[in-house]
This record gives sequence, structure tokens and C-alpha cells, in this order.
Amino acid sequence: MASSIVQLDHSRFIHEFLSPPHINFRPKRASIGPFAQLKCANDLPENGISERFITAVRTHHLTPGSTLTTTPFDPVSMEREAEHSTPTAIYRSTDVPKRGLPHWADQKVSFLFNRYVAGADPFDEDDLDEDYTGAGRERKKLRDRVTGTAELLFAAQQRVFLFMVLIIGTRFRLLRWDRAGVIVTPSVDYIEQPALLCDCLRRLALLDDISLGFDPTAVRLRPCDADFLRMDAAALDDPSDVDHTERQIDEGEIGDFFVFRYVRSAFRDSLCANWPRYRLRIRDHDDTREYLVGKPLHLPSDIVGRGTRGYVAFDCETQRFVWLKDVWRACDLAAEKEGDILGKLNLAGVVNVPTLVCHGDVQDQTTITSRWWDITHGVCPDSFSRECTSPGGTRKRKRDETIREEAPSDTTRQSPPATAREPCPLRRHTHYRIAVEEVAMSLAEFRCGKQLASIVLDCLHAHHQSATNHKIRMLHRDISSGNVLIYPKVRSDEDGKGLCMVWTGLLTDWELAKHIDTEGSLQANRIGTHQFMSVNLLSDPFQAVKVPDELESFFHVLVYYSVRYLRSNCPSPNAWINTYFQADGVPNMYVGGMKTVAIQREGMLSTVVPPGPLLFNSPMDTLLGDLIKSFFAHYKVTEHEFRQALSPLPSSSSAASSSGSGNAAPQGSAAKRTKYYVPTPRYSDDSDYSEDTTEWKPYKPPDTTPTPDELELARRVADHDFTLEFIAGLLRDEGWSDDDRISIPPVPTSKPHPGPGPKPTPADTDTDAAPVPKRRHKAAPKQQVADAPAQPGRRPATARRTRSQAHAASSKTRPARRS
Repeated sequence: MASSIVQLDHSRFIHEFLSPPHINFRPKRASIGPFAQLKCANDLPENGISERFITAVRTHHLTPGSTLTTTPFDPVSMEREAEHSTPTAIYRSTDVPKRGLPHWADQKVSFLFNRYVAGADPFDEDDLDEDYTGAGRERKKLRDRVTGTAELLFAAQQRVFLFMVLIIGTRFRLLRWDRAGVIVTPSVDYIEQPALLCDCLRRLALLDDISLGFDPTAVRLRPCDADFLRMDAAALDDPSDVDHTERQIDEGEIGDFFVFRYVRSAFRDSLCANWPRYRLRIRDHDDTREYLVGKPLHLPSDIVGRGTRGYVAFDCETQRFVWLKDVWRACDLAAEKEGDILGKLNLAGVVNVPTLVCHGDVQDQTTITSRWWDITHGVCPDSFSRECTSPGGTRKRKRDETIREEAPSDTTRQSPPATAREPCPLRRHTHYRIAVEEVAMSLAEFRCGKQLASIVLDCLHAHHQSATNHKIRMLHRDISSGNVLIYPKVRSDEDGKGLCMVWTGLLTDWELAKHIDTEGSLQANRIGTHQFMSVNLLSDPFQAVKVPDELESFFHVLVYYSVRYLRSNCPSPNAWINTYFQADGVPNMYVGGMKTVAIQREGMLSTVVPPGPLLFNSPMDTLLGDLIKSFFAHYKVTEHEFRQALSPLPSSSSAASSSGSGNAAPQGSAAKRTKYYVPTPRYSDDSDYSEDTTEWKPYKPPDTTPTPDELELARRVADHDFTLEFIAGLLRDEGWSDDDRISIPPVPTSKPHPGPGPKPTPADTDTDAAPVPKRRHKAAPKQQVADAPAQPGRRPATARRTRSQAHAASSKTRPARRS
């Protein structure tokens, strides 16, 4: 988190963020000793500090028009109630009922209290070992509480940014979070400087909702609102809803406009009793659409990043359900909006991609933490800092353009030289919303291996058409488990006389797509989800993405879902997945693991214990086996071509040898060799040595030239043609079984899962991104449920034992130290 923190002194923090020009803050004399009861706060537990602090604020009326109170999060709605049991926050007096407690989602400014422990402040610059010291563990615990609270508030509320007050014993800090990072003030003792804290509390209480970071394009719905009741009515069971299971469809069963049963059920599940509901607005050029949403079905796993939230939304105009994605897209690179890309794909008739409804940036809402990082590090002049911190957002121009255009001409100004400036580690994000027609299901809902291959084939067709259409020629660049989805469609049966329901593939999330001829990425973490990226890109993430890299990502998606859900001779699928997708199961390490070995060195999938080939006893063996052989040959050909390009020309090598054999060395170097000459023994006089060396043979490097068969295998993955025909042919094989899945879940009647499978816990991430790691996202995984995707991130026990045994074996052969 240290790279996402910007330090700003209190006076500037108050001037920039707590003094909006449309609010007149009249000076008020501070009360005498408002926090006198907290002089011993360093010796009090958290509850004792919070109780006395709340009493002091209420007694001295430090939050005019608002109330500081404690309201527990609802344990049903909140997944982390154990970490945030009794949150304290500022609420508007109008939001506090006469009886009972206010709704936790109405809080305006959150307060976090912590007992005093030396070195436990997570925003201090001290480098503590958080694993082996008490202060370090307390620091990590408090950091997780702070980031977890901010993360949950961003998920539940519609926020551009949010303020927090962190109180540790007798000291406090102010925090301003957005999706780029956090701006914090220095730690100040409020017993010694009570006027400063009183002024901050008063300003926070008087700020309006926009100045506190609430999104003006999102309207909070109350139980008495008409839209609230419309959502309840839309969630009721409808007899006309269509069952989505694969089957023959009777004549007249389905009309022109229908709703899948699982979609309405997912919308009903999003209407949690204690989760806020909103009416969101999307402005697409001159058209404005409004949607009703409840709890997101897809939540971000980190406070910093794109913060993607996915909703099953109800269209106020058409009365239909759509998939709405609310995201903070990275805008520091010249990238197209996802809606513009989908518009091109739809116009070109690309199959198996989402159908765009509307999209657009949300006003001018842009993160500003990255700009303040520039200001505090001498990259951005102070003169236009006010313009950077307007309540509604920031400027439309890119940061680099602003710096070039408005940088002062005064050369006497002291600032770090251009060559010494550290690049900003924070990324600038813009608020963005997009709505598409299809509400899809997770790929984990597939019923058998044949259906899995068919769904991936559909997504391959979408990718192929996007890459080869002369008007588009775009690569997806984020093929992962979360972007290959299932969408039921009504199609004509094989005879063409009737209709049937078929589960098809849907390739989603095109926000990272680029033209096929685009050069390498300027920011490597902008490409893909690490677990499913090709070994080639993991080794060099800055190079351009090519078709073989995309095909390899599809292959890794097949590998993941096959091992996780299909019957095989793998005794421990979860451990195998962790070892395959991450190096030795270590989180955030993706190069050098079993995936690299299988693709580049062995050309086969194998089990770890007992060692041997990984088998499914179905055509999936042929599918995965032939594809991995092609990728193995591709890497061998690529490596050979790389070595050929680096080999010296014959003329240069001969010249070097002739110069080396001559005596034309410079006199200086010869003098140095003579000066530091040390006599060495002549082993040629040793008879035993001479006898042994007569049997030596000069080292001859192995021949790495690809064979004709390997060249042919490599050509198979140079484009889509072979893979498309190969999978389509295997789907006609009669060896597929309808019950080769380990455990088939019941037909989903609740929410679909359009979010990522084993994406990294951001790590984004966009996770990625997990993917994670685009990530969505990052904590130690819990015990996996039979139908839940395994989260690669924990080293399997077998790997740990192997390492310990190898270490013990090496210690036995290690020579003993001399006494």
C-alpha cells in the first residue's frame, strides 16, 4: 500500500478538500478542553476510545447538523462483519431515526479507532517486519481494517471519493480515498492541538454530499420511493419466464420477448434487505438512460484499481434486465472505451460478443491522487493544484499534456531534475459505465467436458472474427476464466424444423482490446490476467500481444476448468491448479512454475504425485495433448529464431578470432596483465592430470534446430484456423460422456457469475485482475467447496514437503565447516 499513499500537511489538506468555494465556513472558537477525557487514550482499548470520543463530540457539538454514532454492519449483507463489527461514522441528522439506529450505508465520513501500539500506524514510513514483531502484526491488522472499510464503502455506496478519520490513541489522521490511492495527513496529537481536530470535524459535518465524494448521477432509493417498489415488483416470479436448460422447445413456448428464469432470480438476490438500492444514470452522447440496481453480483477485491462492479440492472425505459458494469477505467494511456469497441464488433457482425446498449463516462469524475503525487514530488507545479481538486472531478486533458502546456517558465524554481524524477506509481482513472443486453452465466456452470469445449470454441470464433475482420483487426488481450461466459440461445435444431435451447459461449470484457498491429504495452500490468497469460508474455510483458499468445490463454482456460471440474487421474485438483498457475504456489509469482515447464520444456500435462501424464479418459486428452504439443513446438521455433538472430556474422567472428590470436593488444592492458601476474601451477606436468584429460572431449552444444514435424506443429498455433477446425472435429467424436463432471451443480436459480474465476486477488489486477490478476486482485484461500473455482495462491503441502526434503538432502552433502 505504500506506493498508493500521498502525504499532505493539514493546512493544505483542509484548503484543498475541506474548503469548497460554495460553502462559507465562519470561524468558530474551539471549546476549552473538548477531549480532556481522552488524555489517557493511549492506555485505553478501542471501545473505550470510541465511546469517550463520541461523548466528547456530542457534548461540545463539534459536528453541527450531523451526528457521530456507531452502527454495526448487517451480518447478512456484509461478508466481513467480523472485521468491521462496530463502525463509527458521521450521519446527517435527517438520516438518524427517532428510534433505533441509522442505516450503515447512510454514513458520510467513517471513523476508525485503534488502541495505541508503538509502530502500529500503517501510514508511518518506518519499515517494520510485519511477520515477526508484535507492532508489525498490529500494523498489518490495522491496515487491513482501514482498507477493508474503504473497500466496502466503495462497494455499497456510489462514491467518487471518501473521507476517513483514523484515531490511534491520542493521535489522528485525515484520509481521502479514491480509486488511485489515498492522501493522508501527518499524525497529530489532538490533546495538544484540539482546535485542529475540532475544525476538521466541523468542516466534515457541514460539507454537502458532492464535496464528501458522493456521485450526483446516482440517486439513493428509499423504501417509500416508487422505483424501490418497482424493483420489488420486477423481482417477483413470472410464469412467462423461460427455463434456460438445454432442451427441445415446444411450439409457442417462447415469445418474441422473454426473460430467462435465472436472470430474474439473480436480480431478486441482489435486493438484499440491508443493502442500499440506487438509480444510476448513463449518458451516451445526447441520450440518457436510467437503471435500477441493488447489490452488485461482481465486487472488486481491492480499493485501488478499476473497482469493477457488475449488476443485473432493471432498465427504467424498456422494463428489461441488462448487465451493467460500473468501472474506473485507466485513462493514462490512449485506449478506446469498451463501449466503442463493442460498437465496432456489433456493427461488423462479430458473433458471440455482448450487444451494446449504451455507455459513457460519468460526468468528469476522475481520480486525483496521482496528480497530487506529482505535486508533492515536484513534477506538477503548485499553481494549478486547485484545478486538480475540484469536488466533481478533474480536468479532461491528460496529465502529461497539462504539464507540458502549463509548466512555469521560471527556471529558478527549485525542483528535482527531469532525469532524477521518480515515475508516478499511481494511475489516473475515469468513472465509466456500460450496459449490455446479455446477462450471462459463469463458465463454471458447464455440464460436461463436451459442452466446455463447445463454449470455448464459440469464444474462439468471436476472437477469430475480431482479429481477421479488415475493419476491426483487434485482439482481446485479456482471455481469462472470468471473460469466457455461458449464454443460452434459442436456435434451430439439426433438422431445421424445430427450435432448441443451446448454451453458447460469450467473450466479454473487451476493455483492454487493441489493434492487432499495436506495439508492446507501455505498462505491462495493463495486459491480461496473469494466471492465464502466455508464458511468452509473462517472461516479457512489454512486448506486443500476438495471436499465439491469445490461443495459449484459451488453452489455459481449458486446462483450468478441465482439471477443476472433470474426472481425471489428478488426486488433488486444487493443489495441481495452484502449482500450475503460480510458481510453486507462491502468490503473485507466475513465471517458472509448472505451466512454464509444461509449455516450454515438456510439451505435456502431467501429475505431480504420482508422476505421470494427466489423463481424462475422454477426447479432452486429445484436445489438450495436441494443443500443448503445438505450443511446445512454437516456443522451440521461436527460441531457435531468436538464437539465429543473435548469432554473429561469419566475417565478424573470423575477424575476432584473428585479432585474438595476434599480439596487437594495447600496451596498457599488457602492462596491467604483467603487473598483476600470479604464477599458476602447470597441470600438464602432472601425469595423472594428463591421463585424465586425454579422455576429455570438447563440449558440443545440443542441436536445437526444429524438425520438420515441429515446424508444422508450430504453424498450427500461428493463427486460428487449425484450432477452430481441430476442436470442431473433436466435438463430433462419440467418445464424449455426458457425466464426466465431478459434481454437477443444480440448475442455477440464483445469481449468474459473470465475474472472474481464479483471477488474482489483487493483485486487477486489471486484475487485471486477476486477474487477478486484473482482482480481482489477495488473501490465503479458504477450503474450497466442490463447485467453487480454486483460487491459486497457496503453496500445496506436497510442494512444501519436497522443498524441505531437498534442503535436508543438500545439507547432508554440504561440507562441514572448519572449526
